[in-house]
Amino acid sequence: MTKKVRILFWMTIILLLAAMVRIIGSTHFSLWTDEGWTTWFVQDWSPQYTALRLIRSRHPPLYFMTLAGWQNLAGNTHIALRFLEIGAGVITTAIVYRLTADHYGKRAGIYAAALFSVLDIATYYNQEVRHYGWLTMAALWTTFVFFRFIHNPNRRRWLLYVFSVTLLMLTHYLGGLIVLVQVFFAMVLWRVPHATKRKIVWAWFFAFLLYTPWLPTFFYSYGNVERGVGGFPGSYTNSLEDVMILLGMLFGGQLALLGSMYLIGLLNVRRWRLPDLYFLLTGIGFFAGMVVLNDWRGTLTPRMISFLVPSLMIFCGYGITQLPKRYQPVILGVSVLLSVVTAPVIQPRVNLPDPVAYLEEQYTPGDLIILEMGRTDFAATYEVQQALGSPEILASTWVTDPPAFINEITPALEAHQRVWVMHWVHAAIALPRLQENYLGYQLVAHETFENAPEVPIADKEVDIYLFERLDDTPVATFDETIVLQDAIYGESLQPGTPLYVDLWWQTNAALDRDYSVGLYLRDSNGAVVAQVDGPLAERPSSQWQPGELMNQRYALTLPEAPGTYSLGSSVYYYETPDSPLQAEDGPVVSLGEVIVTQP
Repeated sequence: MTKKVRILFWMTIILLLAAMVRIIGSTHFSLWTDEGWTTWFVQDWSPQYTALRLIRSRHPPLYFMTLAGWQNLAGNTHIALRFLEIGAGVITTAIVYRLTADHYGKRAGIYAAALFSVLDIATYYNQEVRHYGWLTMAALWTTFVFFRFIHNPNRRRWLLYVFSVTLLMLTHYLGGLIVLVQVFFAMVLWRVPHATKRKIVWAWFFAFLLYTPWLPTFFYSYGNVERGVGGFPGSYTNSLEDVMILLGMLFGGQLALLGSMYLIGLLNVRRWRLPDLYFLLTGIGFFAGMVVLNDWRGTLTPRMISFLVPSLMIFCGYGITQLPKRYQPVILGVSVLLSVVTAPVIQPRVNLPDPVAYLEEQYTPGDLIILEMGRTDFAATYEVQQALGSPEILASTWVTDPPAFINEITPALEAHQRVWVMHWVHAAIALPRLQENYLGYQLVAHETFENAPEVPIADKEVDIYLFERLDDTPVATFDETIVLQDAIYGESLQPGTPLYVDLWWQTNAALDRDYSVGLYLRDSNGAVVAQVDGPLAERPSSQWQPGELMNQRYALTLPEAPGTYSLGSSVYYYETPDSPLQAEDGPVVSLGEVIVTQP
């Protein structure tokens, strides 16, 4: 096997590994708050509308507009939304190899690419529906083209550099730091005639011209950009403990091992050339600068420093090559194995899977859903839509006038009988009104779901509530005593799915027996195709107080055959099931029809 074929073989393995670790697990976790904002930006699947939404944000448009268009081809599943970042991670791995090989040799390139391909922080930000993986890719590609250009400043490389700088600046504003470093290196440290330097100055000028359509938006949203991310959940302070945590993340949780390789690489640079200084500055140098600036502008979060990883891994790869050859594969193998088998928490996420799974199980088509989760409303909306399709969702994300919001949603509340409320952290607006029986709504169920301990919010629970609004006219009265006040259920459902029936009861007088209810689903021939029996409510009917409202939820499994079915109920004493209580129209009361739709 020739050296060229051997390198091709190992790079193929490394790129496949990079793709595998990014794809596997990319659908196992829900969106977090910032990813939810991404789905809001691209919700119309239109690059034009996405650009309009970005005007008031702190982000340039390239990634988001591309994602909006990508959805039209791939859809908006978890894997589809994350695919652009996954692809960026694989491409970045290839660029890490090429850039390292150009300046430190092909063996160092293989090592650096292998380290980067599985490093926890690099893998994580290539699985987010955010643009930080694209920032890393664009920054590294611009660096690659920059060094190719200053090595041989021909026209093709000049054009590549112009477009690289433009795309970098349209990906993330942090790309400006990379461009500033390149300006310094080209104008101060690059020893060439002024005529040659003019070429790269013209490149920056034309890149600026290509960027100018977005420039007014940048100035308009400068306040959002300038204030940084300090104080937001997931941000870090300048304390030694926090700085060491972030350094550990940058080295994939292997600060001792890879940190040592990095130092070995630095110490074995025999003659400091432009690339050596560049990778030092854009790696640990940028990190030190962001620590210094953190108190002023809030710059320390894992996502804000993730683009520094390639420069660190380049020196790590070179450092491994300085060890005796018999130790090199051992060190590399241990590091890769540690990255593959560990899964540190880089960005804590609110627990959306559990409440959404509960909602998916209990939801009936036509139910109204209200989200009161603050900035997490968009992530919750996406997860609910992925689980339920297109339910009617209201959210209080942008509300500044709570009474006006209640007035705004009142028509929707009046049009429904069943309302779900999902709440976390955010000061609830609709929830307390519903708890006060607004429009006659009654609390049916309340479930609480714990968050992971890493979530940096005092309120560590996600709550989900179900409220129902009863009809004023009773459905039936059994034995002139037990009143079926209302029966709430879905009227059009898919075959084989649960039919949830909520029955509301009252009694006109004290009862001396514990009665039961039977629910029957019959086909057009009158045959019973589904039945459930149980107590009238969780509390035995002999303990009810006259006028007290009681409720119970029952579930029947719908048949597989589409069609129209009738739903009925009866009340009986469990010791004499063959002698049910009589209602106005007999022992079995018709509750209505249920349509089982075509699958």
